[in-house]
Amino acid sequence: MEATIVSDKDRFKAFHQNMEWFRDHYPELKKKYADEFVAVNNQRVVDSDADSYKLIHRLRKQYGDLRSFAIEHVDDGKVELIL
Repeated sequence: MEATIVSDKDRFKAFHQNMEWFRDHYPELKKKYADEFVAVNNQRVVDSDADSYKLIHRLRKQYGDLRSFAIEHVDDGKVELIL
């Protein structure tokens, strides 16, 4: 059996692609995932949660290494001013 070696350069490239995908699809994500954290891998949403700790815990159980994932908060667009 041949081992697959993923370099840090490959992980960074995948992370960068996931971040670009997140940015490019932000308007759609905002409609579906407002005020949640989304996890993007392979340029698609693989999971989401309002609680980032719960999200990361599930992702680590399922995927292990998250270094190429983009995990970002989707702003709900509401602005609160406290005066």
